[in-house]
Amino acid sequence: MKTTPVFRLQLAAAALLLILAAGCSAEPESGNASQPGQTTENAGQTSHWTDALQMQNAAQVRARIAEAKGTPVLVCLWSVNCPACVQELPVLEELADQFGPDELQVLLLNLDANKNVVRGFFKDYQPASSVLLVEPAVADEFQATYIPKLVLYNAAGEVVFDDSGFYPKGMLEALIQRAAGE
Repeated sequence: MKTTPVFRLQLAAAALLLILAAGCSAEPESGNASQPGQTTENAGQTSHWTDALQMQNAAQVRARIAEAKGTPVLVCLWSVNCPACVQELPVLEELADQFGPDELQVLLLNLDANKNVVRGFFKDYQPASSVLLVEPAVADEFQATYIPKLVLYNAAGEVVFDDSGFYPKGMLEALIQRAAGE
């Protein structure tokens, strides 16, 4: 049986949901994540797409959103230690696949701030969404007390949705379609 990347991500999400406690704050748990400078099992092998990830500050994230003006942008602040975030990611990946980059930009702002953590999470494939490692101050900039934090910008670059928590695909789809038509 062949599995799709989204299915594998859903399986990983289900496993993490069983392991981790519900409820997340914007502060990632440092004890569960790899520490900067640690090597991974594949350190001597070919590079992973996460090797190109660079730490982004709030101004760089805002510039990235501004560059997409003319296209709706869905931003999600998340951590691998957050069960609701892990549950939300397959939905966001489906939306990124469904709309494509010309109709929707999906930015996954990872608060773990560690390439090795992201590499481990996305070990089998490169997501359709853009993954950015962000400084902790980015959570403050987006007022992300709880994660996942979703912010949707319309094509004009205006915020049309801003809330924390898990949202079903149908609701996000309707919001995106409305944001594209505004």
